[in-house]
Amino acid sequence: MMTVRTLISQWPKPAMTEFARDLGVNWMQAHQWRLRNNIPAEYWPTLVSAAKRRGVKGITLAALAEAYAQRARKSKPAADRQTARVG
Repeated sequence: MMTVRTLISQWPKPAMTEFARDLGVNWMQAHQWRLRNNIPAEYWPTLVSAAKRRGVKGITLAALAEAYAQRARKSKPAADRQTARVG
């Protein structure tokens, strides 16, 4: 599963600095995204464009949406998932 940490690690070294620069944010903001495993959706188009420029494979809007959907499904309690399937 794609995580923000694995995504950032695909950037050239120093990965965090280059990633932050490409997305137009400061290093600390990018670092907080990594810690929270969350990149706000409004940055996704910029992220996809930057990945394409850098030759980073597998970063598409669809891949990001799927990764976040998987994370959301995993974070739901089992009882909620059962209810969602039944109803």
